[in-house]
Parts: sequence; structure tokens; C-alpha cells
Amino acid sequence: MPKEENTSQNWGSVDEATSTTYAGGISTIDITKENKWFYLLVVIFLGSTTIVAVIGTIILACYGKVIPNALVAIGSVAVGALGTIFSKNT
Repeated sequence: MPKEENTSQNWGSVDEATSTTYAGGISTIDITKENKWFYLLVVIFLGSTTIVAVIGTIILACYGKVIPNALVAIGSVAVGALGTIFSKNT
């Protein structure tokens, strides 16, 4: 699909963010590069989710309880999302 790039140096506004317009009038905004506060909030949330999942798994294992598959899945998804965010930010 053909793309048009609109760039701006204003890091605090989504209205001024980099947008890509595809054929058919569909446009997207690249929030992770332009809005640093949103990017930081997502990284903090995913990092804290990972830490809570790891600590919860360790606590349950110490008490001999069954570790729910959902806890392992949530922790794995959070780690994968963090890896994806950091790998795109090159």
C-alpha cells in the first residue's frame, strides 16, 4: 500500500504525531515514537505486570500451591510485549 509520512518535532501531542495514510483513507498514528508519556506508561505497566507475575509464581511455589496457567500466560505475554516494544525502538 502506498504511504504518506507526516512528521513533527512536538513530542507531547498526539495531534502533531507522525501519521501514515494508506490507500482508501485509512490512517494510523505512531504513538510509541511521538508521545513519550504514553510510551513510558506502557513500559511501566508491562514491567510491573511482569514483576507481579514472577513474584506471584515464586510465592505460590514456596507454599506448594498449584501455579495457575493464566499467571504464567500473563507474565509471558507481558515479557513478549516489552521485547517487541524495545525491538521496534531502534
